[in-house]
Formats: sequence, C-alpha cells, structure tokens
Amino acid sequence: VEIPEKDLGIAAETCFSIISNPSRSIAERAFAMTVLYRILQREPDLMHEFQLVIESTLQENIPALNARYRNIQKELNRNKTKL
Repeated sequence: VEIPEKDLGIAAETCFSIISNPSRSIAERAFAMTVLYRILQREPDLMHEFQLVIESTLQENIPALNARYRNIQKELNRNKTKL
C-alpha cells in the first residue's frame, strides 16, 4: 500500500515512535522498521534519524529486530549500487 505524500511525515513519526518503544510488541516494531524503510526510499533525508533509532534498538539485542535490520541494510546497500 502506497502512503500518500501528505501522510509521509506522520507515518514516519509513528514508525520512529513504535521502534523506539520497548513496551511495543516485537512484531509491531519489526513491521514499523519495514514501513520506515519504504518511507526512506521516498524521503532519504530521514536516513540519519533512522540510523540513530536503529542503533539504540539494536542494543536491546532482540534477534527478530536484529534480523529485520540486517535485511533492511542489505536492501539499502543493494539500492545504493543501482543509483
């Protein structure tokens, strides 16, 4: 599902909030990472904030979130080579 341009900001903020909140379920946080990755493809200026949030999340050492991040990182690296 494509997020309308006018809603990208609120969607990104919501995703950042969910990812940063350890009381949210792992599934919610992992899905928010995926949605945020899709937003980053359209709004690359958010990459720095994404990296900061992910760094703190990875310190929690939750295997499912670490795996999701590795998959996203692979996609980001693959997309860089296509540019």
